[in-house]
Amino acid sequence: ALTIAAFLIGQSLTLADDFKWVGQSPKPTWIWRADRTDNAPIFLRKSFEAPPKFDSARLYCTCDNGADLYLNGTKVGTAPDWGKPILLADAAKFVKPGKNTIAVRAHNRGGIAAFVLKLEISDKESKPLHVLSDETWKLSVSETENWEKPDFRQPQCWCSGQSTSPNSYLTRFWGCSPGKQRKPIWFLPRLHCLVRGWV
Repeated sequence: ALTIAAFLIGQSLTLADDFKWVGQSPKPTWIWRADRTDNAPIFLRKSFEAPPKFDSARLYCTCDNGADLYLNGTKVGTAPDWGKPILLADAAKFVKPGKNTIAVRAHNRGGIAAFVLKLEISDKESKPLHVLSDETWKLSVSETENWEKPDFRQPQCWCSGQSTSPNSYLTRFWGCSPGKQRKPIWFLPRLHCLVRGWV
């Protein structure tokens, strides 16, 4: 089987296994700015509340074409290409009780672009908490000092899907027309082809 180097405690997994999380419920959404897909990087942020106690956390993400991932200001991994995702089985060491912040520098290398992430925080006594890439994430097209830090105060230029008209910001993902599904690529199960509300 074809294998790739994966950031999962040194294990080498099959390419299909590396992407099972994309199609498993709850499913994350592939997101990108809707107005252009050139090679200019984008900057993403998402804050979330972690429970007071948890036993483990797993983090998965990838990007067409690449991304640097930060959690609470610490760089936790790089996806050099969409086929080489960040897979962290021990992400709990980067998560703290209460408010946490994910920050991403994502970039494209020609053609359609998209980013996807799933963080699963678990304990033995309650249901897992899932943090998923979706249209509620904040986005900027310019880099600002300390943008990856959890205490960064987001200026108005950081926008989200909820602040714009969804009908104005439909985009295409890997050849998909807005509102339509394409037959999944090769090993990726049921890709989300509609990215809503990004500027």
